[in-house]
Amino acid sequence: MAPFLFFDSATRFNTSGFKDLKIAQIDNLDLRYEIYPGKGQLFSLSAFYKHFTNPIELQAQANNSNQYKNAKEGTNKGIELEYRTLLSSIFGTENTKTLEDLTFYTNLAVIRSKVDIGNLVSSAILKDIPLQGQSPYVFNAGLQYLNKELGWSGSANMNRIGDRIAIHGNQTPGGATPAYWEKGRTFLDFQVAKSFLNNKLELKLNVQNALAQDLIFYQNSDLDTANNVKGFKAFVNSVLTGDSQNKNGYDHKEDDLVWRTKFGPTFSMSLNYSF
Repeated sequence: MAPFLFFDSATRFNTSGFKDLKIAQIDNLDLRYEIYPGKGQLFSLSAFYKHFTNPIELQAQANNSNQYKNAKEGTNKGIELEYRTLLSSIFGTENTKTLEDLTFYTNLAVIRSKVDIGNLVSSAILKDIPLQGQSPYVFNAGLQYLNKELGWSGSANMNRIGDRIAIHGNQTPGGATPAYWEKGRTFLDFQVAKSFLNNKLELKLNVQNALAQDLIFYQNSDLDTANNVKGFKAFVNSVLTGDSQNKNGYDHKEDDLVWRTKFGPTFSMSLNYSF
């Protein structure tokens, strides 16, 4: 809400607040079902629906400037699946110590969002615009190891999100400036730890963002080309994004690359002692 302008030297964008912003109101409905089929196992299915009045969206302005504004309304709905289990429960070998110490988990949320920004732009082509910052899906998976007797622990975690709008476009009569999209990335993190001296001393090694994928922002040209995606990939696109051709996804052949940020993996080691 503060009428303060911030210049981002990396993106060359000016972003400012808006003193007349209204607090968004959200009507929320959730339904969740959980079962525990065996030792260390959890399976859950959730469904949710949210209705936004005066959602706050980041809107492009002239001269590379952006400002937070209230859109008319928006909706967000979807389902979420979660599963957690000991590997010994999957393979039916509870007497195997290694499998007893390994826990596998996964989580998938598929989301459909829509926002009405007709009060912010002048365009006749607005349709099914997702909420700014909302990915069509979020996927997590991981494997955790814990052996208290030997003092070893470790984990491998993966996170993936779908492409999402970073800044709403500035549509004008007779044409349109596409929105700015953030390309989805996959994060992969590892951790290994060993405790000593009756768990008073712990040595921990971390590797974050092992895949080091580039952060890409682009403007989606959405050219009227022939449908090329077929088969299993088209099916996966339909489930995760609602579009078999994934028209909003990044295509380096036709979309405009706005900026790219390169990252490297992060390695760290820590030594902790508890008195």
